[in-house]
Amino acid sequence: MPFDLVASCYGAWTLDGGAPLSEPHPPLDDAEAIAGFGTELLGVVGENDHVVSQDEWRRIRARLDDAGVAHEMVTYPGQPHGFLCPDRPQTYDAAATEDVWCRLRAVLDRPVIAAEEPV
Repeated sequence: MPFDLVASCYGAWTLDGGAPLSEPHPPLDDAEAIAGFGTELLGVVGENDHVVSQDEWRRIRARLDDAGVAHEMVTYPGQPHGFLCPDRPQTYDAAATEDVWCRLRAVLDRPVIAAEEPV
């Protein structure tokens, strides 16, 4: 199913699997199809996320680059896993969360150009 935009917070499930959202196979196995649909990806992660290592984040970015997927991948310095969740006061960061929302709103405010149906 084609989407114009995918916003991913804590995107560990996208590359190697091992999480329920990655079954039966990780979404980036289909990165070329994602690129073909013209889908744009906004990814955000905390630098100190224990679920998504910086190495995995670099590999995700490389996979998107190799497939030609339009993307913006943002790493928030010093932030742990869960920094976007106000119900987690030990990790929540209001300023970083506001920045994520600003980025998401900016992407959503752009005009959508319909991609041609893939062959």
